[in-house]
Amino acid sequence: MDFSHYLNQEVHCSCGQNHLCQIDHIIIAKHALQEVPGLVTSGGFSHICLVADTNTQAAAGDCLSTYLTDAGILFSSILLPADGLLPDEYGIGSIITALPAGCDLLIAVGSGTINDLCRFVSFKLGIPY
Repeated sequence: MDFSHYLNQEVHCSCGQNHLCQIDHIIIAKHALQEVPGLVTSGGFSHICLVADTNTQAAAGDCLSTYLTDAGILFSSILLPADGLLPDEYGIGSIITALPAGCDLLIAVGSGTINDLCRFVSFKLGIPY
């Protein structure tokens, strides 16, 4: 499926409303993580923070960290415990309290709970993710 026609567009929904899809890039590929350093660089971000849990760190976070390091991109990491992690006020607070000052981009390493937490924190703090 080609998602490019949705990017940064207003889309009419079956609910009868129009929704704005504020997404700049979608990459669905076997080696999509290799594309992240280029996206970070082209976006002009200088103080990024990766957010992962112990499961997603092992699945993709270590690899992504290597790609960023190899590209000379400095970043911070927040590692949350996977056991009992929920998209609740504790998870939100865990990210906000660990977030370094000046962070200008959050990268959610994983989907589901990690993605939901990062999306909420980024919205509340006005930081892209």
